[in-house]
Amino acid sequence: MEHYYVGLTDSDGKGSRRHWALGGELRVPVLSFLQLSGAARYDHFHVVDNSFGKATWNLGAELRPTSRLLLRGAMGTGFRAPDLHYVFSGNGDTHPDGIDYLTCRRENAGASYSDCDDYEVGITSHRTGNRQLKPETSRSINAGVFWQPDRSVDLSVDYFKVTLENQVLDLSKDELLRRESDCVLGETASGSAVNASSPTCLDAIARVQRYASGAFAGQLQGVYVNPINVAREQTDGIDVAFHWRAPEIRGLGFLSFALGYTYVFNHTFRQYQGDALINKLAYDSGYDIPRDKGTASLTLVNGRFTTTLQGQRLGRLPNYDENAYIDATTTFNLSAQYKLTDYLQLSGTVTNLFDTSPNVDPTYGSYPYYDISWFDGVGRSFFVQLTWKLGGKGL
Repeated sequence: MEHYYVGLTDSDGKGSRRHWALGGELRVPVLSFLQLSGAARYDHFHVVDNSFGKATWNLGAELRPTSRLLLRGAMGTGFRAPDLHYVFSGNGDTHPDGIDYLTCRRENAGASYSDCDDYEVGITSHRTGNRQLKPETSRSINAGVFWQPDRSVDLSVDYFKVTLENQVLDLSKDELLRRESDCVLGETASGSAVNASSPTCLDAIARVQRYASGAFAGQLQGVYVNPINVAREQTDGIDVAFHWRAPEIRGLGFLSFALGYTYVFNHTFRQYQGDALINKLAYDSGYDIPRDKGTASLTLVNGRFTTTLQGQRLGRLPNYDENAYIDATTTFNLSAQYKLTDYLQLSGTVTNLFDTSPNVDPTYGSYPYYDISWFDGVGRSFFVQLTWKLGGKGL
């Protein structure tokens, strides 16, 4: 543990664990049109004075009523031990800035989160590992259909549902400070009611450190963050994929089109047992995740030349104030490759082809005025690459 400022320490740590596992899998063609699969595994870990083990399994089936139609499904469980750095990281202090949302909202009735930028102060963030972490477990189910009416077209639609328990989560400084203000005041900045006696509220208030007396009494001093086990998280939705390959067009070459799309029906979260379920897709949930994502691409192949135009769509996201959504965003990339010889290839890529700017969030009160966890300020970019393979099979 190294002191780099008076009263502050940088974390260090070490540790080890023992692990053994035993597993097997089986795939059986029951009938000419039905195939079953199964797998099972047992893992055992010993960490510090804590030993734990878990048996997991998976069952799947593939049914082909016709040569062009496939029905498929699977269900299973999962198990994962916490990463070593989550367990053995030592005590450490950093000195970031933090926004005192509670004081801001107390002094400014009806203030939104973005109205509180002037209440940013230097604080101490205390972090340590958690040797009491439990292993993560999961349950999943998926079912879908794959249809190929002819060799040039195929379509698949799959439903998925995943439930995670004891998921390891690193606490967020800003999220803790927002939650403290919500819990103490009994409502979010957008007006949604908050249960101040919930386990998550009691934990958030206990983790925020304020001066108890003196000239700074009541002012923000620091936060305590460390990895924790989340009680439960669950999501379900559909994945859609479509591919089309056109016949050769004389003088032009071969065209193909691909589409991928994911839509989430529900995404719920409970940090501690006893908390109410949080809808992570709501704009005032404290989480900025999209409900849907999609990609589409058009590819042309003409002899040694290949080019692809790809579009990417990110669904709408909550704004900074968590009282509305910002619009969905679409960007395009263009790439091309030309094989000069079987062993020499020239490639080029243009990312963000139309120089699309990030969606500006009017409630984001400080630079760069958009959500940096999803967007960046890099505009149109060009990349060129020359690949030369020495020997062996050609490119």
